[in-house]
Amino acid sequence: MKHIFIFVALCITFYTHAQAPKGHAKPGDTYGSAFPDQSKIETLNSNQLLQRLNPDSKDTLVVIISGKVKDACSAKGCWLTMDVTPEHELMMKMQDYAFFVPTAIIGKNIQAYGRVFIKTVSVEDLKHYAEDAGKTKAEIDNITKPERQYRFVARGIRVVS
Repeated sequence: MKHIFIFVALCITFYTHAQAPKGHAKPGDTYGSAFPDQSKIETLNSNQLLQRLNPDSKDTLVVIISGKVKDACSAKGCWLTMDVTPEHELMMKMQDYAFFVPTAIIGKNIQAYGRVFIKTVSVEDLKHYAEDAGKTKAEIDNITKPERQYRFVARGIRVVS
């Protein structure tokens, strides 16, 4: 009986951690760590990000970035994307998987506090993200080469509108 109880407890734990958190992602909702005093850290929108982060650079900036969420991981809420330019998007992951966001965050304007940089992403990882986003098999099969992406490791996320 003891083993059955442990098994059920483990199943419940896995099930609750394998899904994106519930919620409506209302303005004022925050996920992750508290934001620092905004007078002590630079706040950038996507246009300013492009000016500050040279595509050929290996720089990492610690900033607060603002923008609109384009997509999010439907499995756990462990990543989201924002448009930076019509050709590029910013892939955002949560630092150390310490928190997740609800899928209701798609289409919301947010601010995120963390590190931004540019990274070359492998075909394998790009296909994994496409699967998480619910893309079709044909869309996934069309991914054939690595891609340079704007990346963000979020310490905290706040829904603005």
